[in-house]
Amino acid sequence: MAILIYRTIFFGDFGFEGLKKNANYTVLIKAPGYKPCRFNIRTANNTYLGRIVLKRRKRF
Repeated sequence: MAILIYRTIFFGDFGFEGLKKNANYTVLIKAPGYKPCRFNIRTANNTYLGRIVLKRRKRF
């Protein structure tokens, strides 16, 4: 298993180059103070995940 780490730009856009076509990948999105978000995807020419909204962690 390979792990790619990508930090988003100010607008939150991200992308990966050179992924195998028609392959399965897991995308894990993490940010301090928010719950992680995981997507299982199968690549095509372009795979769009849509608008992703992270939920804040509850503070105790």
